[in-house]
Amino acid sequence: MGGPTAETLVTYRLEPKDEGTLLHFEHAGFDLGEPARRAAYDAMSQGWVSGLERRLREVVGRVEEAI
Repeated sequence: MGGPTAETLVTYRLEPKDEGTLLHFEHAGFDLGEPARRAAYDAMSQGWVSGLERRLREVVGRVEEAI
């Protein structure tokens, strides 16, 4: 998008839980002391929360339909 770039790290871990799976997700490495990177962090945080959950529900729904 033409703004500053930052090296960040996305990690996830899947853990069996009851009859399903628990997803542990982390996006780290933001320099929150710099305003542009703080803005990127804030924007991505909301995107991960809403977008990732929505997309996972779509994918899981398709898998369940195929079973």
